Amino acid sequence: WPGETRRIGFCGAPRFAAEQWESFLSLLNKLPWKFEIHSFASESPGRAPAGGNIRILERPYAETEADMIRYFTENKMDACYLGLWKEAKYALFAEASLSSKLTTYLAAGVPVIADVPERSAAWKLVGEYDAGIRITGMDAQDICFLQNLFGDSMFHRHMSERAICLCRDRFLLTANIRKLEMVLKGKTQKDRVHGK
Repeated sequence: WPGETRRIGFCGAPRFAAEQWESFLSLLNKLPWKFEIHSFASESPGRAPAGGNIRILERPYAETEADMIRYFTENKMDACYLGLWKEAKYALFAEASLSSKLTTYLAAGVPVIADVPERSAAWKLVGEYDAGIRITGMDAQDICFLQNLFGDSMFHRHMSERAICLCRDRFLLTANIRKLEMVLKGKTQKDRVHGK
């Protein structure tokens, strides 16, 4: 990496508790780099702790996903933050949500920092493709994950490549249309065999 600053992108509405965000920032404060969080949010996710190594740069809400992807790419984000509520009352939302944030981050080709429950659909995809890391709530382990992500260029490059691969495999509209056509054709052929 040129320089000692690491850049983290964030967009959309915060779907996590303030304490969860503060806990994530406290992890970053234990790392040896400066951080810039580029936030395109409908509301601020929260302030950085005073005197720490984190600067939060609040940007105007982007009009399109393409604008966001372009910004993250041109400004060389090192990772993007995806937080989902971890409280039991939001368990169904966290398990089922495939936030549009995820597709934006993957299309920009950056690793995802998934601050989400282990059973969330978003983490199942990111974990399956090795396209990011998950904040577990165990500080020593999470610091190790973050140190690898921001300190090991080969590890980071691998996750960036896997993010692009996940985007192409699962979120490319033309590919998904073809998959749907195949499913529908398969169903039609099966129905014909059974006289339906």
